Amino acid sequence: MVLDLIPSKDEVGRSVGGVLHLLRSDPAGFGLIDLTPTGFYRSFGAFVWCWPAQIFLWTGLWGRLPEARPATIGENLSFLLTATFLDMIAVLVPVLILLPVSRVFGFSAHFTRLVVATNWFALVAAYVAFIPASLRYLFAASTDALAIMSLAVSGLTIWLYFRVARMALAGDQMMAILVTLIMVMVGLLIVGLATGGG
Repeated sequence: MVLDLIPSKDEVGRSVGGVLHLLRSDPAGFGLIDLTPTGFYRSFGAFVWCWPAQIFLWTGLWGRLPEARPATIGENLSFLLTATFLDMIAVLVPVLILLPVSRVFGFSAHFTRLVVATNWFALVAAYVAFIPASLRYLFAASTDALAIMSLAVSGLTIWLYFRVARMALAGDQMMAILVTLIMVMVGLLIVGLATGGG
C-alpha cells in the first residue's frame, strides 16, 4: 500500500516537467501534474525522490557542527533517521498550516493544486540546492564565497516557490506571498531544530 504512493520515474518526469512550465508562468503545466485525490497523496511521494539530495544536504549542515558529526554506526543510523524525520516535518507541517489558512483567506478551492504543485517543486528545489552543496566538497572555496552562493540559491529557491504558488493560486500575489512566508518560516524552524536552536 505504501509503495503504491511512491511515484514512478515516468510520473516524476511528467510532474517535474509540469513544474517547469509553471515556473515559466505557463498554466499548461497543470495538465502534466495529477491533481486528482490520488495525485494529491502521491505528490507526497516526491519526498522519496528528494531523499538522496536531502541526506547530502543534511550531511553538509551537520558536518559544520563538530559536536553533531556521527562517528559510530549507531550515530550514523540516528543521523539518517533524524534527517528523514525532519524532512517529513518540513513536508507535512506547511500542509497542516495551509489547510485552515486556505479557509480563512478564501483560497481553499486552490488548496489541492497548491499542495501538489509545491510538493513537486520541492523535488526541483532539493536538486537545485544540491549544486552549491556539492561544490563545497569538490572545490576549495572560501567560506565567504560559499555563504554568498548558498544565500543566492536560497533566495532563488524562495522566488521560484513564490512563482509556483502564484500560479496555483490563480495569480493572487498577496496569497502567494503569504504561502511563501509560511514555507520560509517552517524551513527556518526545521533548521533551528536540526542545529539545536543555534
